[in-house]
Amino acid sequence: MNFPVGKLIKSSTAPFDFQSIFTELLAKSFNGYLIISIYSNCLEESICFFKSGQIVGCLTEIMQLNKVIKGDESINYFFNQTRGQGSYQLVELTKSQIDLIIAFDEKLKVNLEKDFLKKIPNQFVLKFDLSNQKVDLFNKYGLSGIN
Repeated sequence: MNFPVGKLIKSSTAPFDFQSIFTELLAKSFNGYLIISIYSNCLEESICFFKSGQIVGCLTEIMQLNKVIKGDESINYFFNQTRGQGSYQLVELTKSQIDLIIAFDEKLKVNLEKDFLKKIPNQFVLKFDLSNQKVDLFNKYGLSGIN
């Protein structure tokens, strides 16, 4: 995922209390994004975009599956990841930068219900099972002759 580099506000470990962070960001009319990197049985990353403290967009990427999920479908993965083992960074941008990110990819937009915070699970739930997939790293990186 490539998005503007802004001012790093906070960097910490997951799981974390997203509800309290959201309340703080709302009160501050925060513009920027929160990116989560979780490693369960694969690397999952989600990024949630904020404009004036409100969630306006979301994106989830599952590296091993080359899968990208955007918008409303992505937000539940993001909420799940707040309960996983990993890390997160909170990055401040300008309101104009957030507008441009969403304008360039409108599929990122989310439409949240008023009680969306109730959708945050109590614990991390494995969503992507890669146990049946064999990843041959040597071939992937053109090193097939190495044993």
